Amino acid sequence: MDADYPVQLPLAELVARRRAEMGLSLTELVKLVEKAAEQEDGYSSATPQWLSAIEHGRIPHPRNLRFLARALQLPLAPLAETARQQRMNRRQLLRNAVALGGGLALPNRVWSLSAGQRSSRLDAATIADMEAVTAAYRRGYRQLSVRTLLPQVKGHAAVLAELGQSSMMPTLRKRLIATTAANEALIGALLVMDLHSFDRSWLHLDRALSAARDGEAEELEAYVLGGMAFNACYSEDHYYNALRLIESARKIASANNAPMTSAWLASVDSEIQARAGNAYAAEKALEDAENALQDLDEQSAASWIGIGAFNHAKLKSYRGLCYVLLDKPRKALDELTEALDALDPALKKHRCTALADQAAALVQLGEVEEGCQRASESLTLAIELRHAANADRIRKLRPKLDPWKKQAPVRALDEQLRAVVGW
Repeated sequence: MDADYPVQLPLAELVARRRAEMGLSLTELVKLVEKAAEQEDGYSSATPQWLSAIEHGRIPHPRNLRFLARALQLPLAPLAETARQQRMNRRQLLRNAVALGGGLALPNRVWSLSAGQRSSRLDAATIADMEAVTAAYRRGYRQLSVRTLLPQVKGHAAVLAELGQSSMMPTLRKRLIATTAANEALIGALLVMDLHSFDRSWLHLDRALSAARDGEAEELEAYVLGGMAFNACYSEDHYYNALRLIESARKIASANNAPMTSAWLASVDSEIQARAGNAYAAEKALEDAENALQDLDEQSAASWIGIGAFNHAKLKSYRGLCYVLLDKPRKALDELTEALDALDPALKKHRCTALADQAAALVQLGEVEEGCQRASESLTLAIELRHAANADRIRKLRPKLDPWKKQAPVRALDEQLRAVVGW
């Protein structure tokens, strides 16, 4: 190994660059990681998806980092230091995120421009138009591919930034800042859920949080913290940070009489708790979500600030996922079947997720053929929508089908999974 190899690169870039230099596919590198683990009498749960996530910002467990360093023929000490710095940077973001007092400075100078620096005066009608566009993009998340939606949302961000240079009444400026926060939150969600680009997602979510606080949009602040909790849950090898974030989010939503957001946050909390193995806390969070939905009126549901949709059918999906994670497949199957019956066919991403979780429940019950069929249906939607989070669900389900790997339904699923290698 060349002593001058640029180990000072960010971990994601370093791993991707070294893998390319060695001419390795994700699958080939997985085999080398497994071999490195065996040489140390250890066990590695490495998968192509896990490696792809590291190349997009995930921070591996120190044990797995050791195996990865050996597989890549890189010195461990500087690689571990690179990972440590990346983890410290993320923790700083988390400290900022869970700090409940004071605002954060939005890293966009337009909010601090003086009236003399602004080019023109903005009226209420223009602000309302921007709010309507942002809301339409949030609803579009339900069924649009990230390839279609993300460029539009980024373009909208540029429009909002330009409008921020205009003169306007303070009340209108707060509305524009809050609209910017909602748009940044959507970009963050697309990056983490559809592209598994965790660090880029953090950047936009941090901007969204800053803007929500500057715009004094407390319900939106709670929602963004929930998005950050999702990011932490999916990008790290433990759930401590995710649990801290979701706790802060739920406190803010509860204090602001926001039943829809409170219900969604409680559902997110239930998933994180279930992934952490906290069965009682997961059940309690699901109960809280159900109670919050009981307090909901039609106007609150129609004007929800969240991304996509949330209703009783979506709550059933969360409940089903929790039962899958807690190894209660019969309960999970009942909840997910009811959820799919109730979910609008237009809610493609929500149906995609429910199908993946239904597949997992069926496989747990030994219903291999039907489980593979549901997994295939979910993966078809995931490929159409370029939805990495759901493709990841099917990838993680696949090892549980190894006892039946020679059967036609499993072989067909393997063929379909080749389309998402490297996501």
